[in-house]
Amino acid sequence: MNGEKKILYIIFSMILISFLTINVCANPGADIDIKGTPSYNLHKDDGTRYYYFINITLENNGDEDTTETRIKLYEDDNPTLNPLTDETFTLKSGGEKSFTFDWPTTNKVQTVSIRWMPTDLNIDHDDTNYGNYSIQVVHPSVNTEQQTPGFEIVFLILSILSLVFFHRRKKT
Repeated sequence: MNGEKKILYIIFSMILISFLTINVCANPGADIDIKGTPSYNLHKDDGTRYYYFINITLENNGDEDTTETRIKLYEDDNPTLNPLTDETFTLKSGGEKSFTFDWPTTNKVQTVSIRWMPTDLNIDHDDTNYGNYSIQVVHPSVNTEQQTPGFEIVFLILSILSLVFFHRRKKT
């Protein structure tokens, strides 16, 4: 009888461990993420307004289809304003969807936020169904190279001082 109880305890423990590991290892649900890097390109410039196409691809890495999800594009300067775009979509498990937004601005440098979240406000927002990505849009005429004005003068003065020092040393 003592041996039979031990076998039952072992079997019960194995079943319990199996259920626990299945629940821990499983990754049920949808998991929306960015595929690649969002990009932009200028398609119209009338001198005062600049029109860009902003491209982003989202993918579902989870094992279930997504619920209805909303994607919005905001200007970071005006986060309280209505979004510039507002589209809804769903993704099948392993699926992806590309979005192209036609975005006008008067600024030559502008940060834009792309946000996605479930349309159902009763669903908890977490990193599998909610996301935010910022992209800085820079007009092609803006020089983005880092320059250090006046820094070259330091090297020039050091070079001249070195030449004077070596010239005096040769004379003595």
